[in-house]
Amino acid sequence: MVKEGTRGPDRIPDLRESAGMLGQEGGQRPVVRLLESLGRGLGVERVHLAEFVNEGRYLDGTYEWNAPGLAPAFGERRRLPLEAFPWWMDAMERGEPVRIATAEDVPDSATAERTLMAESGARAVLALPLFGESLGLLGFLAFVHTKRDRTWVDEEIHALAPAARLLAQRLECGALVRERATLSDRVRRLEEVGGLGVWEFDPDSGYTFWSPVAHRILRLPGYLPDPTLFDIFKRVHPAERDRTRRGILQILDDDQPFTLEFRLIPADGSEARVRYVEIRGEVVNAISGGRRIAGTLRDLTLARNLEEELTRSQRLETVGKLAGGIAHDFNSLLAVIQANAELLLAGGDVGPDGEEDLEQILGAARSGATLTEKLLSFVGTRSRSGGPVEANWLIRGVERILGRLLPENIQLRVETDTDVAMVGMDGGELEQVLMNLVLNARDAMAESGGTIQIRSQRVELEGPQILSPGQSINSGEYAMITVGDEGHGMSAEIRSRIFEPFFTTRKEGEGRGLGLSTAFGIIQQAGGGIEVESSPGNGSAFRVYLPVD
Repeated sequence: MVKEGTRGPDRIPDLRESAGMLGQEGGQRPVVRLLESLGRGLGVERVHLAEFVNEGRYLDGTYEWNAPGLAPAFGERRRLPLEAFPWWMDAMERGEPVRIATAEDVPDSATAERTLMAESGARAVLALPLFGESLGLLGFLAFVHTKRDRTWVDEEIHALAPAARLLAQRLECGALVRERATLSDRVRRLEEVGGLGVWEFDPDSGYTFWSPVAHRILRLPGYLPDPTLFDIFKRVHPAERDRTRRGILQILDDDQPFTLEFRLIPADGSEARVRYVEIRGEVVNAISGGRRIAGTLRDLTLARNLEEELTRSQRLETVGKLAGGIAHDFNSLLAVIQANAELLLAGGDVGPDGEEDLEQILGAARSGATLTEKLLSFVGTRSRSGGPVEANWLIRGVERILGRLLPENIQLRVETDTDVAMVGMDGGELEQVLMNLVLNARDAMAESGGTIQIRSQRVELEGPQILSPGQSINSGEYAMITVGDEGHGMSAEIRSRIFEPFFTTRKEGEGRGLGLSTAFGIIQQAGGGIEVESSPGNGSAFRVYLPVD
């Protein structure tokens, strides 16, 4: 292990054999054993392997060997700020060994260095800076005498060089592993915050990597093996499948980055839960050679749904303004017709046939006035009166009325939550809303029959809620009244227009299409909201949210 030097009794160690032990096993033990071998060979009482951590701001006494009976130098104080040791660090950064033969070799200006030597009992120190190929200055390897002074010679430094290089590689390997783990953690957190999934595709093997966020966007079970990109193509909406496949694979020919948007169908094939996904990618050169496609994945479903809701809301607002203007003008015309008809009847100058004709005119005028009243209710320009009302009491009253209006093949079931209190709207208006919703459910079940359910419950919304179509309600306490049926249900296209005035799916002459639009307007005026959940063949559920008074 050692050979005799030319300077008296000092021995200059041949450390090649000691350095080789690091490659035989992992963990801390081989490092400490190497430090012990170095210390004993050099005849010192302490050996430090110190690492610069936290982006080079602190010194960490990572490893330390002490001769038997000698207490550790660092103890509980493992980390020291490097800025406190400018004299020491100046030599380290220049790549020069620090040679301290006696404590007097440390300049008076190096206060922290002198204090640390005194506290640790060091008398002579040799410190070799450790540099990595990628990370630069990593730390130092220090040999300490606590019992005597010592002059360090070049031959000793040369003999220690192989071990120093090997320990530098060890520190750099650990630092790179930690840096990679930190970077991976940061990328993962950025993915979570930004809602971006990461993916990579190997065209040669077909293997595709999906990050955890990408798994969630694609609705992939995280515990299953990663599906290939071709497996995902099968989940793309049929109308966009070929375009998406060509757009992604075209990059292998032209090397141009791409951005595509497509609809993703869930595994059960239900188009009611289609997701909008944006995929980006570009060609990258793999470390192992060859080319790969790497990119990001983003869920646009919420954004696209909000855009659709905004469009519907704007359409409803436009139709409402148009309907309101027409209703006001029509109401004025009806008032003139009704007034003149009443004057003619009061005059008594018309015969029996004329009176009958005038009564028909007055009846038509009154019906027209009722129609315009519904339109004005939808637009929100009708003045409100009355209220508040106890929702459960009114629901029970409507139950008795509806019992006489429903056919034998349709049953009505009512469930009321005792926590539901007063709601801030007119009782007649709430009755009209419920009647419209139940009669709409009755028509949907006219042939098949079944059960209509009215249910009330008190709910608390912790934040603003987006309802369909194009509505939003604030946080707070609401009475939620649900009217559900077992009818034929509605498609997404019909749902998007269900509250528009004059929109109806009934046959011509069976309805004007104002029942649901009137309910919509009344609920909006009361500061509430309404939404519908439905799909073909699965019935419908209308949920009305009314602020608790």
